[in-house]
Amino acid sequence: MNRAKPVLFTPGPLEVPRRVSEYMADPPANYHRQDAFRTMFAENQQDLKDLIGIRSPADWHVTMFASTGTGANDVCLLALSRLGRGLIVSNGYFGERLVTQATECGVEHDVLRLAVEEPMDPGAVDEALAADPDLKWVFFVSHETRAGLVNPLVELGRTCKRHGLMVAADCVSSAYAYAIDLEAAQVDLASASSSKAIMAHPGLGMVFTRVAAVERLRVAGTPRGSSLDLVAEFDKQSKLREPRFGQPVALHAALRAACMHLKTIGIDAHHRRIRRQMQDLAAHLGDLGAPARVDPRYRSWVVCNFDLPPGFTCAEISKYMEGQGLFILYGIGGDKNHFQIATMGDLSDENLSALKRAFTRLFTARRRMSSDLARPAAVASSSR
Repeated sequence: MNRAKPVLFTPGPLEVPRRVSEYMADPPANYHRQDAFRTMFAENQQDLKDLIGIRSPADWHVTMFASTGTGANDVCLLALSRLGRGLIVSNGYFGERLVTQATECGVEHDVLRLAVEEPMDPGAVDEALAADPDLKWVFFVSHETRAGLVNPLVELGRTCKRHGLMVAADCVSSAYAYAIDLEAAQVDLASASSSKAIMAHPGLGMVFTRVAAVERLRVAGTPRGSSLDLVAEFDKQSKLREPRFGQPVALHAALRAACMHLKTIGIDAHHRRIRRQMQDLAAHLGDLGAPARVDPRYRSWVVCNFDLPPGFTCAEISKYMEGQGLFILYGIGGDKNHFQIATMGDLSDENLSALKRAFTRLFTARRRMSSDLARPAAVASSSR
């Protein structure tokens, strides 16, 4: 059945290359214990590390889970909990989600809350760590997707390492969207997802695992989480190139195709296209009276929130855009005064032009209508 689907300008799930869907529909293996699967798994390992910019691939393993990015963060929290009490640094929605996850998983933690819509201050983190020498780990978000805000990954990671702590970073929406340096940041665990800028299908959570950190976790405490046990999954996958439990082979195949696509077009070109399209869109919407939020110095130019022009509602824009074959997010976090757009999917410049034309028609039509209503009615003259 042919069904028209709107083009997704969302931060995940998102538009994927055609090859990704083809591989998902017809994977090169159909069981996770086959040699063909192990070959695919090994190729993904190599490409995932190369595309994210890891220079010493032998020092890392990308541990795979049948989960979302949020599930990958659960994996990290349960692994860190072996060490004892840690610190979660939050400056937005997904930092608070980490806090909620840690609480629900029974992970002992403290919280350092910093200003939202501003990058985390490494100095403030340094002070908090110096004041509590019993902390064992730190977890923070590298890119606050809800705000489109870049946090200083390298500076934060190095600050935490100076205190001898294990460092985890939520890189779910930064990985493959713009250049990040896990090695320079000295992180031990970094979460990612198949549904974000890698441009595969949702369902695989990834934890970039520094090999040297695994032994420290192994001896630190009792495993937690069973199917979310990072150490046990690392052991099986790194040795046998297969997961402990069944994972959807089709999703691994989609990830294989996504890696092949990015290797073909080039990861730097992918980054540039995402940024260029968002900057173009932000300039266009600004001219239409819908300015982007967050200081431009701190924007990721991957995801942006825009203020609604006066007189518009989220429901109205949502209905109109879907009628035009376009889908964006509205009223994020209950704030009905803005909408969110992401360009991290496989979007063509024609897709972007279609979105710009739709906004122009919608916003200028309302402006003309308001102008006509405000104009005094002409007085008809009578003749005798």
